[in-house]
Amino acid sequence: MEASIRHATDNLTGRLRIEMPGAVASAIVLPALENFHTRYPNLDLAISISNRTVDLISEAIDCSIQLGELPDSNLVARNLGTLEHVTCASPAYLARYGTPTDLDDLRGHVAVNCMSPHNGREVDFDFEVDGEAQQVKVKGFVKVSDEQAYLTCGLQGLGLIQPARIAAQPYLDSGLLREVLPQWQPVPMPVAVAYVKNRRVSPRVRAFVDWLAELFEQAEHVDQDLTRVRQLLRGLHPA
Repeated sequence: MEASIRHATDNLTGRLRIEMPGAVASAIVLPALENFHTRYPNLDLAISISNRTVDLISEAIDCSIQLGELPDSNLVARNLGTLEHVTCASPAYLARYGTPTDLDDLRGHVAVNCMSPHNGREVDFDFEVDGEAQQVKVKGFVKVSDEQAYLTCGLQGLGLIQPARIAAQPYLDSGLLREVLPQWQPVPMPVAVAYVKNRRVSPRVRAFVDWLAELFEQAEHVDQDLTRVRQLLRGLHPA
């Protein structure tokens, strides 16, 4: 049986074209690619990193990892989980403007505004309050569409930001960013891998999608463990 499984994986050959957001790529997918290559040594991956909305058919992309609701009804989506975000700012920003104490206080602060990759509109900060999403508009003097640029602007003290926690965590750990309003957490963002409906799913795509599902399940368990630790620490050291 082991030999037949090895034969099946060895028989998967060719190239996969994949699109994914930078935060997901750098924090979850790319660090684990050696595992995928070991499992499927004859598959080549062409990975494009961006937050833009892509046309899988016209651009000949096999699958894409997408955040939020899927805008295209011609796609089949497999849910991978959710992506936790964090409200934070640099120490320099907090020294200059102070630390927001609640959501009303937040409105008087400055934000780095992030533009939606789907429609180009500014994305308001959002929080989960009593089980419901609440949006808070925070004005800023700079807006960007790239998540790495968004994070960089926050690190430079240009305003409050609400990036993916997996992207911000190294800077939170080092003290270059500090979490604010931890009692009001941003609404988790759905993550899915999408491919074209009515197209026969190739064994290559199926293998990559199944591997992604395993990978995100492992990442979600780690994230849940870290969340429990953070909640415990907040209880020991209340703000």
